[in-house]
Amino acid sequence: MTRVDFYVLQDDAPAAREQFACRLAEKAFKRGHRVHLRTRDAQHSQMLDDLLWSFRQGSFVPHLRLDEGAQQAGEDAPVTLGAQAPPAHSDVLVNLTDQLPELSAGVQRIVEVLDASAHTRAQARQRYRHYREQGFRVHSHTL
Repeated sequence: MTRVDFYVLQDDAPAAREQFACRLAEKAFKRGHRVHLRTRDAQHSQMLDDLLWSFRQGSFVPHLRLDEGAQQAGEDAPVTLGAQAPPAHSDVLVNLTDQLPELSAGVQRIVEVLDASAHTRAQARQRYRHYREQGFRVHSHTL
């Protein structure tokens, strides 16, 4: 059964969600997981792509932007990012949008990253209810 984790940040600074997502992607990659970072659009993907190279000195997170038309090549990348559904090989989906994500068959864990803004949290409550109604195991973590 798919597990859903909501990480509630106390920070509403620009890119707080993305910074946390980069750290999470690095940790999951190092543990052998295949991660898809779901973004809002191509501009958001570009910002996250840049951040994955610079969020922490000395870190390396091999990744590929799928919104550049590289869906096939995404099968080889341990971390992918884009506004579309995750590749079939992804087992972790990190949702950085305010929408319910599309899932692929391999996704075993969904991570919802929330900042402190009222809008983000209101949208997250709706997704939380949806996941519970669908029978997912839902957990919440305040950081």
